[in-house]
Amino acid sequence: MTAFVSYPPPTFRAQKGAVTLLALVRSYPASGVIPGVCLKGNNTNINSRPNVEIKYTDDMVEIAYNTAGFVNQTTHATRGCGLSDAEVGLTYSIYQMYMEENNLNEDYFLTTLASTMLLKGDILENGKLVESSFVQKPDPANRRKVFFASYPRTAVVFAVVVTDTNNHTTAVYVSSSTYGCTMATWTDRFHDCYTRLDLIGMVISQIYCS
Repeated sequence: MTAFVSYPPPTFRAQKGAVTLLALVRSYPASGVIPGVCLKGNNTNINSRPNVEIKYTDDMVEIAYNTAGFVNQTTHATRGCGLSDAEVGLTYSIYQMYMEENNLNEDYFLTTLASTMLLKGDILENGKLVESSFVQKPDPANRRKVFFASYPRTAVVFAVVVTDTNNHTTAVYVSSSTYGCTMATWTDRFHDCYTRLDLIGMVISQIYCS
């Protein structure tokens, strides 16, 4: 089930701006793998962070995601956290896709994103698989990181698919994107993207249901 929702412009602390919210709602079986549920070592608390996080500089884009796991429906505690991929039976595939260079149009971005890199089938068809050797091992907070070159003014989308090799099921992290530059009018780096277009705020949100 997929839903696209637009909310009224919220109020920011420093400025006001229109924000377009793209909401994707997915349902998974109760016994299925949950993206990003492992946040700290073998902590059994449920604190799912099912999205791909992005940080960038002028030269580099860093993506990170917390490892996946399972939830015991009786105790409501996580299991599989802090274990190796082989022990828990999970594999991860990272995909990336570039959009048109220098195209900062909001409608183009949202339409392209919604039709190419949100659903598993679209991700497999449109994304380029990233070589697994580039992925760093999990840190103490169970985050995996990958670094890419930054191409300011060109949108790139990253998606992660996790596969449970024991049950042959998959789950998809919330895809994330960056232009490698800021679109915020109140920052010093605003000229990095453009100077005379309206503020574009883009949020991708996902709700998990079981």
